[in-house]
Amino acid sequence: MEAEVAEANRKAAEEAARKAEEETRKRLEAEKISKKKLEEEIAAAKAKALEEAEKNKIIVPEINTPVVAPAEKVTRTESGTSAYQAKTWKCYIEYPDKVPREYCEPSGRLLNQAVKQGIRTIPGCRIVEEGDTRFRT
Repeated sequence: MEAEVAEANRKAAEEAARKAEEETRKRLEAEKISKKKLEEEIAAAKAKALEEAEKNKIIVPEINTPVVAPAEKVTRTESGTSAYQAKTWKCYIEYPDKVPREYCEPSGRLLNQAVKQGIRTIPGCRIVEEGDTRFRT
């Protein structure tokens, strides 16, 4: 009788171990499937975000580095008055229809701003460096 009980206990233990192993295997498979789904969703979201970013892409205008003029010579008198030559670049519109659309209006303010940033050729415009003498007392 004890042999039968021991056999029944052994079979029950084997059955319980088999069921536990099967449950563990099913749980691992479910985790693997859910992880794969999550990775696919993340990949799809990334692809959609890249597509949206490409669609709403902002084009940054290229800005030339400003041209820095060398230091001007200052002349001082005995009384302390100084005089120096100041030079500024100016742009005058000669042919408004040839001015590029990036300067939009064409307004002198926008064109002068571009010239100050170092642009020296603009279609339809004449760019010159003007000098004037300034006095300080």
